[in-house]
Amino acid sequence: MFGKKMIASAYLAKQMQAFLNERNAEGLLAYLQRLSNAARRSADALLGERLLIDVEEEAFWLFFSEMVRRAPKAYLGTFLKAAAARLPKGHLNAANPLFLKFAAEEATPIDRTKCLDALLPLIKQPEDAERVLDAFFCKEQKTAPGRALALLKVPTDACNYLLFKTMKQTDDLVLVRKVCLRLLQRGGGASFNLAGILAGYFGIQSLPAAFSLKIEPYQYSHLEESYGNFLKYLRQ
Repeated sequence: MFGKKMIASAYLAKQMQAFLNERNAEGLLAYLQRLSNAARRSADALLGERLLIDVEEEAFWLFFSEMVRRAPKAYLGTFLKAAAARLPKGHLNAANPLFLKFAAEEATPIDRTKCLDALLPLIKQPEDAERVLDAFFCKEQKTAPGRALALLKVPTDACNYLLFKTMKQTDDLVLVRKVCLRLLQRGGGASFNLAGILAGYFGIQSLPAAFSLKIEPYQYSHLEESYGNFLKYLRQ
């Protein structure tokens, strides 16, 4: 029985690899739709855990664009699984135009949450993360609350920097205070320092913490100048 499963899996992989090699997303979709439920589950695992990890980046986003657009419930998770394996190795650019187009024009709020939860922790450059955020939130007039919620989930340097930039662009002091409280609840030195930076920048009072990081008013201009400067203060 085990041998038969291995043979079936190898056959599935060979068939799907042919469609990937030919850049034939429509053909792959049609092939998958003809499979039994059990075979389709096996095919999904093969795609997410192996085939889409090894395919060239251009092909990855081509198949993402075609397959997720036509059947997001069936294939978004598959591609996100493969993307999560590729990003740490530098084998994928999350700011690819095809992905940004999906984010801006086709993604539902649920799709957005799934994508940001899966990818933001793995995007190292704040510029790339910002482009992804901009695309997902472009339909909303007031983006700060949604962006803040997404960024608060991810305690990376890049997302801390973008959270600071997001707050810096809002005049909603109630939101800033909520973000400071969430940072304190999140814990960790960087989160604590960022809460102190935001509290000082906006004059937020009566937070349940005493901040050791002291920034003079003139130093905030240095902090805003670059990602590197921000990290120097954040890590004090």
